[in-house]
Amino acid sequence: MKQFILLALFAVLTGLSSCKDQDSSETMEESELSVVPNTDSRSNDVTTYEIEEKSKTTSSSAVDSEEQTKSNPTTNVEAGKVITSPDETEKINTAKPIVSKNYKASVLSSDGIILFDSSGRQDKLSFGQSASGIIEKMTTYLGKPSSDAIENNCNGAQVHIVKWNEYISLNFKGTGTSSKLSGWNLQSRDKYATQFKTTSGLTVGKKRSEIPAVSDVKPIKTSLGYLEKTESLNAIFSTSEKDAVLTYLFAGVNCYAIEEGVTPESDKN
Repeated sequence: MKQFILLALFAVLTGLSSCKDQDSSETMEESELSVVPNTDSRSNDVTTYEIEEKSKTTSSSAVDSEEQTKSNPTTNVEAGKVITSPDETEKINTAKPIVSKNYKASVLSSDGIILFDSSGRQDKLSFGQSASGIIEKMTTYLGKPSSDAIENNCNGAQVHIVKWNEYISLNFKGTGTSSKLSGWNLQSRDKYATQFKTTSGLTVGKKRSEIPAVSDVKPIKTSLGYLEKTESLNAIFSTSEKDAVLTYLFAGVNCYAIEEGVTPESDKN
């Protein structure tokens, strides 16, 4: 009987020991499994780090792109937008069509003509300047010339004469690309010649008495009329009287066959 009881107790103790071992094994397994989230956590850290690095890389790329834009100021710039480079300010696609000046007034001088535009800016057409440029500007002012011809015997020289009827004539020495402005001429018979005058107001059609600089000077009798020098210009009057009309005004080269001491045609009538 005692032996049976001892065997029963031994069996119970063995079973309890087996259960404890099983519980310990389960606890260990649970403990081992709990490590997995920690591993995942490390993995997340790595992932987070990689994202941070990628973010840094992206930010670095943006900086590089910005630096590239600075080094190349024309990148992604709209046409016509003003931009600033390290040394200067420039404009992209700033080419503009050439606009002809609209001249509003003119002034005569002893060495050329000055044209003024509506803003008051001036262009000096000086003796010695190329014929092409002079004619282009005068065309802007007066329209196309009425005549453009070569005079082979202009007081013994070949002269290129361009006329705007009722206004003015320009004389050029030489031909072709070598043609240079060398003189201008006004006549009182031209309707709009008085549009051209000096800074003092001297122009054709005025009387000798209206020009203080010449009123007391004895004129020189010539085949064309009575010549007087004023403001370094050649002025020819119809007579020697104070009420004589200024009929010709010119500077530089001219093609008038003027002979001094000869009675003018106007005095012969």
